[in-house]
Amino acid sequence: MPTPDTYLPDTDYNALLDALTALDRDPAHQQPLRDRITEVLGEIGGVWPASIHPDAVDQIAVTSADMKAAKRYRQTLAMNEKARAKLTRA
Repeated sequence: MPTPDTYLPDTDYNALLDALTALDRDPAHQQPLRDRITEVLGEIGGVWPASIHPDAVDQIAVTSADMKAAKRYRQTLAMNEKARAKLTRA
């Protein structure tokens, strides 16, 4: 079954494209290109593999790359929650 198309706001779509094309211009980066693309897709585009969804992580066998992505995803969620908490206290 094909995945349904996802339509992003133009500003988000362009930010995603800009970030992906900028990856090629950063040869000093320590992470492999695939990992950086995964990070950009997730952090900017909100696009993550289904295997790292919090409900799915415990139910399926995942690769180490998926587990690393899941860890980064959970860390990002935690950072966002901390930032929101600070804003509501201010």
